[in-house]
Amino acid sequence: MTATAESRSVPSRLAGVVEALELEQPRVVTVADLADLSRSSGLSISGAALGYELRRLGWLLPLRTRGVWEFAPAARAGRYSAGDRHIEVRAALAVDPGFPGVLAMESAAVLLGLAGHVPEREVLAVPPGFRVSKALRDWRVIGLSLPGDPVMDAEGLPVWRVEALLAGVAVSVLRFSTNPKAALSILTPISSAVSLLAPKKA
Repeated sequence: MTATAESRSVPSRLAGVVEALELEQPRVVTVADLADLSRSSGLSISGAALGYELRRLGWLLPLRTRGVWEFAPAARAGRYSAGDRHIEVRAALAVDPGFPGVLAMESAAVLLGLAGHVPEREVLAVPPGFRVSKALRDWRVIGLSLPGDPVMDAEGLPVWRVEALLAGVAVSVLRFSTNPKAALSILTPISSAVSLLAPKKA
């Protein structure tokens, strides 16, 4: 067996697997990913069994989402999480690419560069009636679908566009306000701020 600088061992039979992970640098790894790596490396173990071994050795870190792990590369100097606030959403998307959750409200504003403070609770928008897993219990989940093409990619995550953010804020304010005129007065400065901060087209 060989040892890395971070004192995480790499059994010779798993060297190819760890090397492949280091080359790809995935943020999360699924059972299916590991099953593919097992086959391509000539191993005769399942993806779940390979995940167990790599977790025991410190190359994979547990997540709340079942069947998904965070990869801890050698450069991280040990069995430490990257501290990705959105890791469980990444895990949900890795297991199910059709997962309909979208980063919304304050979470979207931060990723779009429209807000500087990370929200106390990350916000996820899902279609009304959709139930998220317990892995996302720390998130604030809102049931809201917006028309058109409201989603863009930011840091590998689905995020509301600027226009969708404004529309989402408007819908939420009007939905929960008992005074529509007051709600509209709140939206005016929000609209102005978004217009000023939105990326300008060339």
